[in-house]
Amino acid sequence: GVPSLRLHLPQVSPGDSGTYTCVAENRHGRHNRSLELHVAYPPVLLPESRCTPVGEGARCVCAASAVPEPVVAFELPSHNLTVAEGHRDYALATPGGVPGPGMGPGTVTGVLTLRGTLEPRLSVLCLARNTHGTARQQLRFHHPAGLVWAKVGPVGAVVAFAVVIALVCYLSQSRRKKASGAPEVTPVAPPGQGGDPERRPLQVRGGHLEGPE
Repeated sequence: GVPSLRLHLPQVSPGDSGTYTCVAENRHGRHNRSLELHVAYPPVLLPESRCTPVGEGARCVCAASAVPEPVVAFELPSHNLTVAEGHRDYALATPGGVPGPGMGPGTVTGVLTLRGTLEPRLSVLCLARNTHGTARQQLRFHHPAGLVWAKVGPVGAVVAFAVVIALVCYLSQSRRKKASGAPEVTPVAPPGQGGDPERRPLQVRGGHLEGPE
């Protein structure tokens, strides 16, 4: 005769994490008990993971959410190097984990500072792992050419596009002129060197134009 109620969560997700309270009451009183639900899940890389130009170098961010809290690092395949906490160019932006929106208490952000001139084929990977899995993604930065466009910005991109269009138009006109053929040019003999008098150039003498005699 004791009534009971069950709460069934068919597809548990990180958004289901939180406090659940069971409440029982009748005309004689009320009693409740709370339970804390933590949903464990493998790392999920967040959209803010990217590289941005800073001076001659770059600042790379690797942000991930997971339960348990993930370990975040950077991989540089061209150097066969993994940069993690403890490296002089690595900083943990959210030590101890800061709750992310709907992602539970395990959001961690690591920052890598790349100094000096960057290599043309440099690539940076964001790596996050915990006991439930590993996530790896190449950040949106491949070589210094990408940084040049980032520094120039949209205005510079428009100017460069206009220059390209002008160059294409110039080349197109040059090709049309060559295709139509150049007009025949008859050489003109200078005065006093013979040749057909009708083709000798006009000369100015005493303020008057004089033609061939």
